[in-house]
Amino acid sequence: MPSVEVVIKMAKAYNVSLDYLLIDDAPRRPLEVQVGRLAERVMGLESLSEEDERAVLHILDSLEAKTKLKELAAGVG
Repeated sequence: MPSVEVVIKMAKAYNVSLDYLLIDDAPRRPLEVQVGRLAERVMGLESLSEEDERAVLHILDSLEAKTKLKELAAGVG
């Protein structure tokens, strides 16, 4: 059995999660995930009120629906 330090080095070298190395049938996931600008901003919104959180979610839902409609329209024409 390798030491914890060796397992961590292996995870870093192969960019895989520790659970992937230690647990049978664990899904392969990257150790470090690059977070984009939008995700960073969203993670900083944890202190919003429930009302403001609902408003942000509504805006995100609307933008997602708009994007899907554009994609469908582009595929039809």
